[in-house]
Amino acid sequence: MSAVRKRGGKHSYYIDLGVIDKESIQKEKGGLAAKKYMGEINVFEFCLTKIGRAVFGVVLAAVVAAGVVGNVNDATKLDKKEPVISNPIANVNDMAADILTGKTLYVAGDSIAYGTGSEGGFGKAVARKYGMTFINEAADGATLAPNIADNVNGGTRACICTIVTSSDELEKADYILLEGGINDAWNKAAVGTLTDGFDAVYDETTMTGALEKTLEYLAENHSEKRVAYVFPHGGLFADRDNWYKTYKPAILAVLQKWDVPYIDIEENAPPMGPHGISGLSDKYTSDGIHPNAAGYEHFYMEPIAALLMNL
Repeated sequence: MSAVRKRGGKHSYYIDLGVIDKESIQKEKGGLAAKKYMGEINVFEFCLTKIGRAVFGVVLAAVVAAGVVGNVNDATKLDKKEPVISNPIANVNDMAADILTGKTLYVAGDSIAYGTGSEGGFGKAVARKYGMTFINEAADGATLAPNIADNVNGGTRACICTIVTSSDELEKADYILLEGGINDAWNKAAVGTLTDGFDAVYDETTMTGALEKTLEYLAENHSEKRVAYVFPHGGLFADRDNWYKTYKPAILAVLQKWDVPYIDIEENAPPMGPHGISGLSDKYTSDGIHPNAAGYEHFYMEPIAALLMNL
C-alpha cells in the first residue's frame, strides 16, 4: 500500500511505498488529513506536484512541437541507473497504458467534458487510447452552482455538483475527473466564499460552496477513488473577463484547500475560441468554442493521461 506524505510546499507530495504510518500523516498534515485520511486509508493518493505538472507540460509541449523529448528517466525522476530510453514518446505512452488499461474513468462537467464538438469529449479520447472503460455524466450547458437559469434553451441548467453527489456510477470508477465553471462565469453565477477548515457549513447555492460540498462528499464516500480537475483551453474569455479575475481563482482556491490535483489545458495549448487564434479554432473546434475530435486528441488527451497516470 502507498502512503501519501508531505514534502516541501503545501501541495507537494510523493508516494512512499511501505506500511502506512497514520500518526505521521496526522502529525505532518492537518485539516483534510486529520478529518478525512484516518477514516479511510488514502482519501486521495495525490502525487502530482506543481513541479511535476510543469515538467509534464514541458515534455508534452516538446512532443507536440518537435516530436522529441529528452531522457524520460530524467523527466520522471526514475532510477538514474536505468538505460536511456531510445523512444521516449512510445515509452511514455506505454507507462500510461500499464497504469490506466482496464481502469474505469468517470467524467462530470459541462459541454467541454460532454463533447458537444465531438461525442464523449476528452474522456472518450483518453479512454479509447488507453483501454479504459468510460462513464460520462457531463451535461451540455451545466454549471457548478445550482439553479442557474438557461437563457438559451429555457428552464434551469444542469448542476455538475448535484450530478456527482447523486450519481450511482461513482462506485464503478477508479478515476474521477471534474470540469466546469465556464458556464458559471458566462451566466454570472454567485461565486461565494471559501470556508475555513473542514467542518464548515457550505453555501451550496454558490459555485464555491457547491464545489466544496462535492469534494467533501467524495472524500467521505469515495475515498479510494483518484480525483482530479480539468480546466479547459484558453481563448474562451478575454483577459479582462471575470473568468480570470474571479471564477477561475475561486475554483483554484477550492482545489488547493482540498488538495485536488488539476490540469490546466490553457497552459499546455495555444488559445482557441472567440478570443483565441482563429486558424486554430477553425482546425481544432467545431464551432469556435467546443473542441472537435482533433482538438481533444491534440491538446487534451496526453496532458490528461499524464495527470491520471500520476494520481
